[in-house]
Amino acid sequence: MHWQRYSRLSRRAFPVSIEPSTATLPAVMDLWDRDPADDWREIAAAGGMVVRTDRWGVITAARQPTPETVAADWQEGHSCPVTDLDVEIRTSSIPRRVIVVSSSPDVSPPVVGVWDNPDADSQALTYEMRIQSSTVTTAAAATSLAALSGQRWSKPQSSVSVTVPARPDLAYGDLVLLRRAQAAVSGPYRVAGWTLTLAGRDRAPEPMSVRMMARQW
Repeated sequence: MHWQRYSRLSRRAFPVSIEPSTATLPAVMDLWDRDPADDWREIAAAGGMVVRTDRWGVITAARQPTPETVAADWQEGHSCPVTDLDVEIRTSSIPRRVIVVSSSPDVSPPVVGVWDNPDADSQALTYEMRIQSSTVTTAAAATSLAALSGQRWSKPQSSVSVTVPARPDLAYGDLVLLRRAQAAVSGPYRVAGWTLTLAGRDRAPEPMSVRMMARQW
């Protein structure tokens, strides 16, 4: 039945003609010393693809997505699937003081660099950041690293979570576009993780919560 159906489809698409042959496969296939996986990778690479295992353990060959490939566009509008959006602003990561200590074995005694946040008192900051660096060998370098680190972390951290219909295909680091003016959320975000609750057999999964990587204001 299946062969007859295939034959009819083949005749409609293009003629197939296979000459009789006496060639047979060997009783024992000799793979030499080469790993078959190397063949997969070379064949995939010829088509601009890579061989990888997805989260379900299935080996696939596909084009490698670029870091700028948009996995989801959840900007506000009629087609936006976001049903809930939470924003958390954290100031606990803003340092009052940054202390850099050299851990290089060539420096004795260790050199130290300090940066004090000029807004520490007005913002009631208490967090003291300590950094050990084996590449710092002078007091000037330690002070410079302390200042750079302090300025880098001197802004509040914004953490965003959204609720959307199930999207279990999303992976860590995927690029998502978000915009909700009332929540002051706009721009590209990266997926940090998600939570999906399965309702049971023959039932649609519940909406999932997607957590984005924190960003500085």
